Amino acid sequence: MNITLLRHPAVAAHGLCYGRSQVALLPEWLSQLPALRASLPQPLPQIYTSPAARCMVVAGFLGGPNVQADERLQELDFGHWEMLPWKDIPIDEMAAWTDDLEEAVPHCGESGLDLIERAGNFLEHLVNQDQDALIVTHAGWIRALLAILLNTDLAHAFRLDINYLSLTQIVINEDLVTISSINQNIVSP
Repeated sequence: MNITLLRHPAVAAHGLCYGRSQVALLPEWLSQLPALRASLPQPLPQIYTSPAARCMVVAGFLGGPNVQADERLQELDFGHWEMLPWKDIPIDEMAAWTDDLEEAVPHCGESGLDLIERAGNFLEHLVNQDQDALIVTHAGWIRALLAILLNTDLAHAFRLDINYLSLTQIVINEDLVTISSINQNIVSP
C-alpha cells in the first residue's frame, strides 16, 4: 500500500497561528498545479482531504469526485491562539507548549496527543482499506503521522521540515513500513 501525503500550498496568513482557521491560499499555487500533477502517482489513488478549504480546493483540482473529506485530517486546534501573530502569543504560554508538545494545552485547544490519536485512527482506517491513498493535509498532521511511524515523540517529529506543497511518501507492506521520502518539493520553495 502506498500513501502519499501532500501538504497544502502556501496561505495568506504569514506570521499567524492559523491551525483550524480558514485562511486563503496564495493564488500563485495554481501555476504549480502542472508540476504537482506530474509528481503524483498515476492513476490517482483514492484522495482523502482535510475539510479545511485550503486542502479541499487542492483536492478538488486534483481529483474531482474522487475526493473524500475526513475530520481526522485536520490541523491542530490552537484554541485562543488561532489567528494571533506568533509573536503576540504570551511567552509563558509558548514555553509551556514547546516544553511539552504532546500534553500541554496553554492555548485551550487540542493537545499533541489528540492530534497523534487522530492520525493513528486514520492510519488504521487506511490499513484496513488496504488501498493506495493520496492525503491532502497539514504539516502538523503529517508530523504526527511520522511520529507514529518512526516511533518517536512529537517534539522530534516537529524538527522535520514539511514545506508547503511538499510530498511525503510511505509504503506499507504488511508489518514493514518504509518512509521513502519526506518533504519532497515539487517546485523550488
